[in-house]
Amino acid sequence: LHVGVGVGQFSFFGEYVTALDDFAPAEVELLDRGARPRAWNAELAYTTGIFDRETVFAVGWQQTDEAVALELPESRYIGSVGMEILPDTFFTLEYYHDRDYDLEDGGTGNNANVFTVELAYEF
Repeated sequence: LHVGVGVGQFSFFGEYVTALDDFAPAEVELLDRGARPRAWNAELAYTTGIFDRETVFAVGWQQTDEAVALELPESRYIGSVGMEILPDTFFTLEYYHDRDYDLEDGGTGNNANVFTVELAYEF
């Protein structure tokens, strides 16, 4: 399930994904039993012009459940800014903070911080 809505310079995107049935323990194990992994994502973006170039500021929040065996974090918080530097060419900086599942849920209990840089050409 996904939805996208734009109002003026703001846009919202939401998504929910789930397995329809439980996986057998041999396929996706969750504490010695099968799992039904699911995840959702919500993003809010603001598009404006800086130095006459399209610029997008965005924040997001992602959450998973019963997905520890898939090595996905339990939650992720995202912030990004991207700017069109040439026609159809975007430069984006992104930061995200991951929180892993707790030890008692089969995770590491650790957090991670990641910065990415992307140069993309759209065609």
